[in-house]
Amino acid sequence: MYLNTTFTSLKLDSMEVWMKHFESWPKDRVICVHAEERTTAAVLLLASLYQKPVHVCHVARREEIAIIEAAKLKGLPVTCEVCPHHLFLTAEDATKLGCGRGEVRPSLVTQDDQDALWEYMDSIDCFATDHAPHTVHEKDS
Repeated sequence: MYLNTTFTSLKLDSMEVWMKHFESWPKDRVICVHAEERTTAAVLLLASLYQKPVHVCHVARREEIAIIEAAKLKGLPVTCEVCPHHLFLTAEDATKLGCGRGEVRPSLVTQDDQDALWEYMDSIDCFATDHAPHTVHEKDS
């Protein structure tokens, strides 16, 4: 479920739509979500209300990893992943890479956010490269 800005038109804006997904999703299947910032907390609330396991894709910010760890400590069935570019690049690097080359979703974030990913490493379940097939021309345009 794409719940924040992405490069396509797949974003689900309505929380009522999210709730319908959670209601109808099989209990033995994980719901994968692209949820950033406060949306992460909203998804964890729905996971708790509907008693469904969730996997948060592409965690990039301090507030996201902190709320995920808190949810895990309360016993919520939540897993998460982090992309290598969020562990090794920040928003400052995006300008060095050039227009388009540092454009990712979630966007590259602050040094503090990156530091938090390293601090909360034990709460990260896996790493995902999130490869999307963009040509050099697309990235430079």
